[in-house]
Amino acid sequence: MLPFVVAGGVLTAISFFWGIYSYDPKSAQYNLIAATLKSIGGVSINLMAPVFAAFIAESLSKRAGLVAGLVTGMIALNGGTGFLGALVGGFIAAYIVKLVEMCFTWLPDKQFRGLKSIFLTPVFSVLLSGVVMTLINTPMAALNTGLMDWLKTVQNVSPILLGIIVGAMCAFDFGGPVNKAAYLTGTALLAQGNYYFMAGVSAACIAPPLATTVAVLLKPKAYSKSERSAGYVNALLGSTHITEGAIPFAAKNPIKNIPAFMVGSAIAAALSYVGKVQVPAPHGGFIILPLVNHPLMWVIYILIGAIASGILLALIAGSDVKKARANGPRVDIFTGEVIEEDDKETSNAKENIVSNKLNPADILEEQNIKVGVKVNSRNEALQFLAEMAKEQGLATDSEKVYNAYLKREQESTTGMTDGFSIPHAQK
Repeated sequence: MLPFVVAGGVLTAISFFWGIYSYDPKSAQYNLIAATLKSIGGVSINLMAPVFAAFIAESLSKRAGLVAGLVTGMIALNGGTGFLGALVGGFIAAYIVKLVEMCFTWLPDKQFRGLKSIFLTPVFSVLLSGVVMTLINTPMAALNTGLMDWLKTVQNVSPILLGIIVGAMCAFDFGGPVNKAAYLTGTALLAQGNYYFMAGVSAACIAPPLATTVAVLLKPKAYSKSERSAGYVNALLGSTHITEGAIPFAAKNPIKNIPAFMVGSAIAAALSYVGKVQVPAPHGGFIILPLVNHPLMWVIYILIGAIASGILLALIAGSDVKKARANGPRVDIFTGEVIEEDDKETSNAKENIVSNKLNPADILEEQNIKVGVKVNSRNEALQFLAEMAKEQGLATDSEKVYNAYLKREQESTTGMTDGFSIPHAQK
């Protein structure tokens, strides 16, 4: 999901160079190019929620979960539940897909495979997961309204306490109902001439992406190449108040990383309130520094919060790496691929694997090409291929290969029953 955030975030950031309100036709700053860039950037960033939900659903329920995941992600986006809503929606979609598939297991695969995969599973899984997600959105909207009303009553309490509350809210769900309550309250108070409240909100929203930059700089070996690149890009996104760059890092380990972000955001917001910083614009990040009453101090406060979160994130990532090395390979949060370790021991092991790897060209020899094989069914053909794999030394257990073929065919046909096929199996 990171490319959506990076592409959308960078385009949005560029649009601000024409002015904070250059996208608004009613503003004197309006510029067609800026408005176009912000519009395209917004679409890209908004796609992140449905793609995130679809990715979760697909990882848990295979290809069948993609459609339901996209739908629950869109409902989360439209309902304002943000990143956490998409996270929940992805799991809901995945398990409902599994439930629907179980309900139709009584239908024979041979006659109804196409009907189940193209019609029954997607229709019922989208219907059920969509209804559940819609029901979740309703209390989330009420939560947003309630939090906004509550925040207006606590705006005059201790600046440190207010900073902790606002900072924790902003970093809790990155665009969800809790974050939105803080942001919309700040925007509403701006209209009343209160520039003080928005200073803490903006600081709390800017700190998380910058924290990821700090984390990958402090502990580069704990992150993959794409994760490190994302951290560097987040320096730009954070500087322009685009908080979404932190979401992939939060999604990597929500239980540990979200509290780490909340700590830094709370520090940044609390320092902004203690320093009596005033920010008269609801967005723009460091681009609006000329409008801030204490610009240098505000930047320092934000950096202090970002560094605090960054240190925590780096420590968490380092701890996770040690556990992962003991339990198995790590997976890149952006590409889904196994992360390659940099140490010499791993490199040597990798070289040994590569040197012993079978060259696919070796299989394409005359004795391995079979013509006119007498089989009477799909299953017999798959059994023949499984036995052949064992004979050629490509597998040690033909029965496991055969079962893997069948499992793959259940997901969606490879064309075996139509007279052509490229059957395949995964370990």
